[in-house]
Amino acid sequence: MKKIILLIFASSLLINSCAIFKSTKKDPLLGKFNITLFDTPMGDIPLVLEVNKTDGEYSALINGEGQLDGVFEVDATTVSENNLSIDAAAGGMEFTLEMQINEDQITGSVMDLDIKGERIVE
Repeated sequence: MKKIILLIFASSLLINSCAIFKSTKKDPLLGKFNITLFDTPMGDIPLVLEVNKTDGEYSALINGEGQLDGVFEVDATTVSENNLSIDAAAGGMEFTLEMQINEDQITGSVMDLDIKGERIVE
């Protein structure tokens, strides 16, 4: 009888611990995204946007390829619900990227230019 009670107790403990891990929500804003800025004077520009969170504070990195590698400097990252606002600078010009993240898709704009992209699944 003691073995049955112990087995039932262990089973319920295992089920409850699995439920705790399942209820933990993943932050939909975090991760890496391939994004494209459309119709710029340089043509369509592919970039990689990386959104991180440390000690409750969001931060972002924007990386370009080729001549755009290391050009972007992010000054501030602001989040509200699934909206992401990034104040950045490149080539002496300051701008704000306004984006919305819907699951694995990202859309938005910067200086009247459209931004579209998707999450990089690792």
